[in-house]
Formats: sequence, structure tokens, C-alpha cells
Amino acid sequence: MLLVLKKKLSLVQSGIRLQTRYSWRNSIGTKLFIYVLGTSLLALGGTAFFFYTNLEARIRGEIQSKLNTKAESIEGQLQTARAIAQDLSAASQTLDESNITDPNVYKQLVLNTFKKRSIPLMMGLGIGQAEFELVPNRKWFLPYFFLDQSVPDQFGQPLPAPNQHIRYADLIDDRYFEQPYYTEVIAAKRPIWVEPYHWYGITLTTCAAPIFNRSNDVIGMVGVDVSVTTLGKEVNTSVITEGGYFAILSAQGRLLAYPPNQQQAKSLATFEDIPSLKQVWSQINQGQSGLVEVDGQYWAYQRIEATNWIVLAVVPKSAALRHVLLYTIVGAVGIGMILLCVVALFVKQLNQRLNPILKQCNDLKVGRTQRYLQENQDLSLAATPSEDEADYQSGDEIDVLAETIDEMTQQLQAAFQSLEEVNAELENRVEVRTTELKQALHNLSRTQAQIVQSEKMSALGQMVAGVAHEINNPVNFIHGNLIHVQEYAHNLLNVLNLYQKYYPKPADEIQAEVDEIDLEFVQKDLPKMLDSMKLGTDRIRQIVLSLRNFSRIDEAEFKDVNIHEGIDSTLLILQHRLKGNSERPAVRVQKDYDDLPLVECYPGQLNQVFMNILANALDAMEERNAKRTYQQIEADPSQITIRTSMVNAQWVQISIADNGLGMPEAIQKHIFNPFFTTKPIGKGTGMGMSISYQIITEKHSGKFECFSTPGEGTEFLIQIPFAQQYQTAK
Repeated sequence: MLLVLKKKLSLVQSGIRLQTRYSWRNSIGTKLFIYVLGTSLLALGGTAFFFYTNLEARIRGEIQSKLNTKAESIEGQLQTARAIAQDLSAASQTLDESNITDPNVYKQLVLNTFKKRSIPLMMGLGIGQAEFELVPNRKWFLPYFFLDQSVPDQFGQPLPAPNQHIRYADLIDDRYFEQPYYTEVIAAKRPIWVEPYHWYGITLTTCAAPIFNRSNDVIGMVGVDVSVTTLGKEVNTSVITEGGYFAILSAQGRLLAYPPNQQQAKSLATFEDIPSLKQVWSQINQGQSGLVEVDGQYWAYQRIEATNWIVLAVVPKSAALRHVLLYTIVGAVGIGMILLCVVALFVKQLNQRLNPILKQCNDLKVGRTQRYLQENQDLSLAATPSEDEADYQSGDEIDVLAETIDEMTQQLQAAFQSLEEVNAELENRVEVRTTELKQALHNLSRTQAQIVQSEKMSALGQMVAGVAHEINNPVNFIHGNLIHVQEYAHNLLNVLNLYQKYYPKPADEIQAEVDEIDLEFVQKDLPKMLDSMKLGTDRIRQIVLSLRNFSRIDEAEFKDVNIHEGIDSTLLILQHRLKGNSERPAVRVQKDYDDLPLVECYPGQLNQVFMNILANALDAMEERNAKRTYQQIEADPSQITIRTSMVNAQWVQISIADNGLGMPEAIQKHIFNPFFTTKPIGKGTGMGMSISYQIITEKHSGKFECFSTPGEGTEFLIQIPFAQQYQTAK
């Protein structure tokens, strides 16, 4: 160390400036370039792999999507054929129940249905009766209409123009009652699909549906012949742009449509004749849909529920992924070039920013060396070095910065330590005093707000009770006199009826007045009007009673009350907010009351708690409904659920829940704090829930809890004892 200092002092005294030099191998730019380049190559490989797998998954999804579309189209046509068979079966059953036995009627029914063919796959249509059923004078009867195939020796006769393309035959000569399309449906007693078969050079399948009589016995069948050959032509398209083909197999594994070899499809060859299909047949035959990979090909399959057939989409993997590989390679090379340019520019900018900082660090080192040597004057000096001599560093620029920062940190730590010791004592004193002032201010604010709220509720209760009293007197007067008015009106109407009975022809002037006032309508409407007036006065009396129950200004001490009456009175006061309007349906209120005994409590204060909870619930649901339409609210209506129950022999529980917006946990922690509110300025004081909490916990020795889930709603649980400790109301 001493030798190094001597050398540095010699450099300083000779006027040579100390300068730190770095080997290019140790330069931070070189290290950063190598590190970023290696990381970029790894990231590039991962990105290329990600793009490859992602594009491959998209190809698989596209194949499955094209297959689903094709399968839905096929199944839709087969379902239409089945619907035709069921409709014709129902029509034949109706004719049988109407005792229609004319064979020409059934022939015309089959012809009219066949002429309205709604799908091009439909080749033939017929009805086959059981022995002596539809047409009792014939043992077997099967009118059959089918499209002319323009081949020699076709059975049946062509119809006259303009229906010459349709042929008719009675298949009694073919002994249809022994054919699978007849025997299988008679045995199954439900619509079935017959395994495909050859017919005049084409492949057909038959949808057969039974015909029942009133006793639910099978009296015949309906057969709809569908051309599998025509269906195979519809699927003779490419799966995707790059290639591939569709194929159809029957439930027994026979080829119905196979574009690579149409002859195999015509001969109804089986899956065993195709080696690659034979490898995956067991997996395909057991599933409903999916995609497997065999011999470099994607095999997507989808089962048709109507016939239990399987539709295949076969795409060579090389054709499907050719573009995937191309895009991946081009993208990887492009990204790699961009990364190289970005890293080079970054290293250049970094060096430009580091040079001024390193110069300052170098100056700091020179200053430290001079101060040290001045303090140690007895150091012997070495020979004066040449100007080319310099101070080389084995580390990089970051090491120089770290050394300089470390020295500065030590100096700052020493200064901060002394400052912290002084501040610690001062902060302790301030903290103690601040805590005392905060607690005093909090207590003062809470007491003031509670006094104001109590006075306001007291004044409101007196006003409500006074208004209820003033309304009650005239309403009772009207309600009491309505009984006599109803009796008088009833007597007058009886007298009028007697007069009309014994004097049916009054004088002309009386008759004119009767017509003018519509006396008959008055006789009918007057009792209804009086009933409506009585119903209205009953409603007003109920509202007045609810107002008096809610205010309870005469019950400032503990009393045994019915909790349910207080809840119902509060709901009645809030009825104007519960009713529906043009913007939203009515709020549903679901009440689940347990059979509770009378509870000893402060009735008015407890009603105040119910009012605060229900009003907040309505505010939350209105805020949620503001973002929804009337139809959305009607589909998922706003609802308040109120439940009461006995926790045990000493405690009662009241639960009030809503399906509003709910609250996050951060808000739930402060919900019972004074002056805490989430409502806009001027709409909420922040004291409602705080006072409610005090009423339940302090004045009723109970428990008050809030449970809420954002987006689902909020539930408040109140638990109070049935009997209270007698004490003066606070």
C-alpha cells in the first residue's frame, strides 16, 4: 500500500494527471454486450418455440372448427329428415284415429309430403302398415314415392307431368315387412337410422319412425330414404387452404364418403382397409369429438348424434405447418437483428453517460491521495515516473463507482447516525403529545356528532309522531263514517231496486234523468267506490301506525317489543324506494322470520339501526342498477333478505342482506368508524353506521358485524340478548 501511495504522489508532484484505464475485456460495455446477446439468443429460441406451438395450436383449432361446421351441416339435414318422418307418422296416426281407411288418402299424403322435400338428400318416402291396420281390407300396404334414377329396369311407374321425375311403387312384392327398415323400427318402437346400403348404384340410409294407434300399439312405420352418395359429394372439399379432406364413417366403421378413394366408399369398405385409420379407430370410436396425430397427419373427428356416424377431417401435418415454420424462422431472424441493433445502441449510450461520472470519480481519488500524503510528510519519494505511466484497473467501471459510493456512504452514515440520535428523542416527545391530541379531538368530534344526530332523530321522531297523530284523527273520522255511508247507500240502492221492480215504467222526465246520469252504472260503481275508499283509509291507518311504531318517542326506556313490527314499520316507511318505476322493477324483499319471543330493547333506537342498514342497502342497489338496463335488472332483480332467528336461549339474531355492489375489505375495516363514508359530499354524514354500532354494542350489549363480497352484496348481522341489564339510557 505504501509503495502505491509513493507512486501516486510522484505522479502528482511531477504534474502528470492520474487516469484510470480499463482493459477492453473488463469493460462493462463488453460484459453487458455478451450478457444481453446470450440472454437474447435464449429468449429468441424460447420465442420461436412459443410462436411455433401457438401457430400449431391455431391450425389444430381451425381444423376442429371446420370439422364442427361440416358436422353441424350434415346433422342438420339428417335431423330434418327425421322430423319429416315423425311429422308423416303423426299425420298417419291422425288419419287412423279419424277412421280413414281409403288407401288413396294415404298415397296422397305421402306424395304431398315428398313433393315438399326440404333437403336435397331425400330420395324416397313411404308408409308401411302392419297387417290389416291402416287399410283393413289389405294385409300389407306400402305406398312408396322416390326420385327417378334414370337407370334401366327401375321398378315402379313415373307420375304424370309435371311430376314425371317422381316414380311410385307398392313395395308389397319386395316383402317390405321382412326388411331391416321395417323390422328394426317395429321392434324399437322409436325412430331409428338403418345401416347404409346399396340401391341402384347409390348408397342410401333410411330414417324409420313408428306409427302408433290410440292404444300406443305400433300399426306401421314411415321410412325416409336419404342419399349418402349425395352427402359424400357435399363433403368433397378441402379442410383448410393448404389441403386436407373430409370423410364419413358409419357407426360400424364403413366408409360412406372417402375422397382419396371414392371406390372404397361406393363398396362400403371398412376402416380396416385404411392402415392409418385402423391405428386410430379404437380411440375415435370411443370418443365424441377430438383430434389425434398419426403418420404425420391430423385426424379430427366429430360424432353425429342423429345417426352415430363419425365425420373426419384429415390434414397432412407437413401441409398445415409449412407456413408455420416459415413464419417462425423469418420472425426469429428479424427479431434477432433488431435485438443486436438495440443492444449496440444501448452500450454506446451507456459509455457516453458513464465517462463524465468516471472522470469525477478519478478526480476524487486524486484528491484523497493528496490529502493522505500531506498528512504523512515522512514518506520517501520514488523516482519521477514518465508521463506514459498510468494507473491500471483490474475491474470495470462499475467497480470504480462502487468504491467511490462506498466511501461516500460511510461518511453519510456517520453524519446520519448523529442526526438520528437527536431526532429520535424529539420524535418520541412529539409522538406522545400528538397521540394525546388526536384522541381528545376524536372523542370530541364523536361526542358532538352523536349529540347532533340524537337531537335530530329526537326532533324527527316528535315531528313524525305529531304528523301521524294529526293524520290519524280525520282518517278515523272518515273511516268510521264510511261504514254508515256504505249502509245508507246499500239501503238507498235496495229502495231504488224495489221501485224499479214495481214501477218498471217511470215517467218520461224520470226516465230521461235516469238515462242522463247512467243510473245502471251508478248502481254498480257506487259500492265499488265505497269499498275503494275504505281500502284507502285502511292503508292510511296502517301507515300512521307504522310511523308511530317507528318513532316510539314515548319509549325511551327498555321495553319488551316485537322485533318484527319494528322491521315491518321501517320497510313501510321506505316503501316509496322499494316500489318499481319506469327505470327499474320493484326491489324484492324476502322475509324469513323465526318465531321469536318479545325482546327487551330500546325500540326507537333499534328502529333507527334498521333504517340506516336498509337505506344503505337501497343506495348500494341503486348505484348498481345505474349501470344496467331495465331488462338486465328484471333478469337479475335487486333483493333484500331479512332473517331472524334464535342463536340460543339468551340471544336473538337479525340478518339483513342485499345483492348490491358489495364492499372491498379495505372499506369494511372502516365501516363503523365515525365520519367514514363512501357517498358523495352532501349525501352522507358518515355517522349512520357509527351510531348504529354504538346502539347495538354499547346500549344493547350486543354484536354488530358486516360481511361483504365485491360484486355480490353485503350482509349485516345483529345479535342482542333477549333480556337487558337495567341501566339508564345513554
